[in-house]
Amino acid sequence: MRINIVDHQRDISAKARTARIIGMDWEDIAQEINLHILTIEGKYDPQKSSPRTFIARVAINKIRDLIRRASAKKRGAYAIISLDELIEGGFDIAYDPND
Repeated sequence: MRINIVDHQRDISAKARTARIIGMDWEDIAQEINLHILTIEGKYDPQKSSPRTFIARVAINKIRDLIRRASAKKRGAYAIISLDELIEGGFDIAYDPND
């Protein structure tokens, strides 16, 4: 069954406005939610939930995914450097418990 997401833009916008993701405004988040709904709408089963419930659940899960991705990018902002590069750069890895 197809879901008419146009009928649910108010709910999608409300969910998007609650999210705080670095580098994205609420309109970007709403667009991501809309695209995701369009890609998985074939999974909607009207026997299990109303379209509004399905969209709310998809929106929440998509926002969580976007937050996870933003957090991963943030963690990735710290350059990964090999131990060999640290040693070549003069970093002393010797550990002295008396220091």
